[in-house]
Amino acid sequence: MKSKEQKVFLEAIEELTKEKGIDTEELLQAIETALIAAYKRNYGEHENATVQINRKNGDVKVKATKLVVEKIESTEDMYNVVKNKFLDCDIIIKAAAVSDYTPIEVFNKKVKKLVLGSLMVVMAASLVGGCGSSSTTTSNNKLIVGTNATFVPFEFKDDKTQDYAGFDIDLIRAIGKRINKDVELKNVAFDALIPALNTHDIDVAASGMTITKARSEKVLFSSPYYENALAIVYKDSNKIHSLDDLKNKKIAAQMGTTGSDLAHKIEGTTVKEFDHSNEALLELQNGGVDATVIDLPVAQYYSTKHPDEHIQILPYPNTKEYLGLAMNKDNKALQEEINKAIADMKADGEFNTLYKKWFNVDAPADMPVVLDFK
Repeated sequence: MKSKEQKVFLEAIEELTKEKGIDTEELLQAIETALIAAYKRNYGEHENATVQINRKNGDVKVKATKLVVEKIESTEDMYNVVKNKFLDCDIIIKAAAVSDYTPIEVFNKKVKKLVLGSLMVVMAASLVGGCGSSSTTTSNNKLIVGTNATFVPFEFKDDKTQDYAGFDIDLIRAIGKRINKDVELKNVAFDALIPALNTHDIDVAASGMTITKARSEKVLFSSPYYENALAIVYKDSNKIHSLDDLKNKKIAAQMGTTGSDLAHKIEGTTVKEFDHSNEALLELQNGGVDATVIDLPVAQYYSTKHPDEHIQILPYPNTKEYLGLAMNKDNKALQEEINKAIADMKADGEFNTLYKKWFNVDAPADMPVVLDFK
């Protein structure tokens, strides 16, 4: 938008929030969500798009991330692809792993690989020395933390300061101080957090992530810091009183979450997945689905903020779960540091202070230190 249009846009937002008594940040997030939904309707549900409205000047930016896959016919092709990505590096060490080869044959104690057809890159190139930039984490005194800042009250953008806020944010910043690291936050799509950990783009994921057996096979988790449960959110008119009432219904959920996993298990359902929980709630609000399955505290917060929408909440049975901070599987030392910091915070009262700030109750005293999946 041009500067004049941006000014009019912000004035309209201000007038609307005053007239309707709507929180400014929630309204702007709803507009961003609607723009994303409109973009996906035009360009496809699988497009990885983000919309950001500048809270100060009203500028609207739409960004779409495209995944480009290189087709590789030889190891030399692979090396050239990597080299072209890092033209400002002085040294590139050739190291690659490829897929789609037959079992190894051994001849006179020498190993030979029989390659079948074209190869797709699995991993290529360790880089050292003289690069202008790097995609790997971090210096010894910096902790790069990935978060999906749409999960109120755990992580979100503050309306006034545009800084990250929420229980998870306060917690990881307090941990950073205790382990003498400067916390740097990155906004990452929820379903991209574990891949970002595995590629060392981030050190920690602090994003209301449920500790599950499947995830624990991919990443390390800290001690649990929140006891959670799932909820079914619906409108009065939908008359949903049990899980049986969800059969053959349309359900919205956030992509990559335990809520999405459970929604898919309900008989006959059509599940619409979204990047953010607020998009799933907006789809319910607009009548695109009959219900949404999300985290209980998010549902409760949404209900208090939207009393006129006649939202009903049904706790999802037998979904007690715990949230934890996630780390790369190789970063056992960081896991131990973070667990010690959490234990110390619980012992000296800082953890309870943060917990009560965001949830207005004391932290549970019986939260487990380690989850054992058998």
